[in-house]
Amino acid sequence: MSILRCFAFVGKNLPNNKKNYNNKFAVMDLINSAIQSKTILIKSNSLVVRSYMHQNDLANWILAIIFKMKKKFSIYNFGSDDEISLHDLGQFLAKKYNLSFNSNFLEMNNSNKKDIYIPNLEKIKKTFKLKLNFNSIQAVLNTIQEIKKQK
Repeated sequence: MSILRCFAFVGKNLPNNKKNYNNKFAVMDLINSAIQSKTILIKSNSLVVRSYMHQNDLANWILAIIFKMKKKFSIYNFGSDDEISLHDLGQFLAKKYNLSFNSNFLEMNNSNKKDIYIPNLEKIKKTFKLKLNFNSIQAVLNTIQEIKKQK
């Protein structure tokens, strides 16, 4: 048996509207803005750095862990370690989809506040020989493409 400490995930089958995710995940606001061709808006009191695992990597990793798991109990961080700031992700999406971009980054750049939530995956990668197929940007872009195809 293992416990997986889950971090941040994206994908077409994960909650992607405010009713489903209670407006807690900024990445879904960015994804929805790109899909709806709206202004990409980043408002934060700190520098926010995250990483995003695509649902396909999520499923592959869970299956690998189930099939390779030993009977010994262990706890693993689970997610992507490919970090990106929300500001940089928003800028990238705005440029890629030719959208307006608005951010208070310069204002918050004067602040030392940082909100970094990135898992250390050394243990899980070493134990199960796992690799990510999608970096954070690829995970977000795939999610946008998959959701667009569904509509």
